[in-house]
Amino acid sequence: MSTKKPRICYTKPSITERGLEAALTLLVVTDGVWSAGSVAGSVIDLPGLLLSVDPDSTASAQRVADAILAEALRLEQGRPRDDATVLVLKLMPLTTPDAVRRLTMRFPI
Repeated sequence: MSTKKPRICYTKPSITERGLEAALTLLVVTDGVWSAGSVAGSVIDLPGLLLSVDPDSTASAQRVADAILAEALRLEQGRPRDDATVLVLKLMPLTTPDAVRRLTMRFPI
């Protein structure tokens, strides 16, 4: 039995703080999205894609996530080489008079 301790790597994250405001969109993607198309020499243009899919910040988070995944799959010619995960969080302006906060989430298993 080895008494050797596991090596732990420490990294310093890059942290950017922003105030919460209506129409704020947060995207989190895994390397499978970032590297989509790299074998063919292509890269995904997330800022450009977001501007074309949601120019006025009114598109649903689902629509934005679907567009990102579709573009990653297109760049991979329908055969992804890595898993691709997309998380889209949108802060939307209050549109209902009841002021009830609602959360929608879908997690297929």
